[in-house]
Amino acid sequence: MDNLFEILDPSLSLDSSGIYSFKDIGTSVSSQQSEYDFRKSVASSPSLDVIKEIKSNYSIAIRQELLNYFLEDLPTNSLILDLGCGYSWQWNLTLPKSYRIILVDFVYENLIVAKKVLADNTHHEFIYVHAASSSSLPFADKVFDLVWLAQVFQHMPNPETDLSNIQQKMKPMSKLISTDFNYRNVERFIKRMFGFSYLNESQTKNFYIRRVSYKSDYPFNIVFGDSSDILFSEHLFQPYFKKFHVLYQALSILDRLFFHLQWPNSLARQISKLYINNQ
Repeated sequence: MDNLFEILDPSLSLDSSGIYSFKDIGTSVSSQQSEYDFRKSVASSPSLDVIKEIKSNYSIAIRQELLNYFLEDLPTNSLILDLGCGYSWQWNLTLPKSYRIILVDFVYENLIVAKKVLADNTHHEFIYVHAASSSSLPFADKVFDLVWLAQVFQHMPNPETDLSNIQQKMKPMSKLISTDFNYRNVERFIKRMFGFSYLNESQTKNFYIRRVSYKSDYPFNIVFGDSSDILFSEHLFQPYFKKFHVLYQALSILDRLFFHLQWPNSLARQISKLYINNQ
């Protein structure tokens, strides 16, 4: 299928904002209503500073390294599904090849922000889709070369069912990348020793974050088998170091070195896993 539009469910309609959705999409988020409301309110805020928000939660340099690593062997013009895309900022990073990317989120307001973030990006071809649930993706089967899940696992109400539905949309031998919190991070145990939480209240309240602390591999292994590659990242990244510019720059360089060495894993804040669709 050379045309991106050919893979879309014909019931989808394009609205005035350039986003595809069903006319009567509903929310399908009864089990995640508090998270849905939280995400919607953040994305709708007139004071939202996307770059500041991203830099406060992610190491942009390390996300660049992850993209370089996982996309290195992916041919030009491959079809990528970014599920739970949020603001989609990573696709503005420097990539040597151009891709066809379908961006999906269950919060419509996130897609509005994503369109603004990527407005000047002509390197890739984008389609924005508002889908209420990962268990009912509006795409043809066996079309995606790669599926990108950046901290999406903890948002899935029924992970095994959702992952099975995602697998149906993937080509044989295509790749799925899942990035989540590393709950074996020593920082978590240190904070707990002194009575602090590793994650802030909004994170623990609004979605299934506790799920990633145990049996996080289980639903993936059931659907895809064992992961074929595991990468630890953001070993030293801490947003509050940004005010100490020289220190932050030095730690950023060291962080990239740790990423390539893949050591020490106990310091990593993020863990990324590669799964191959063998069906």
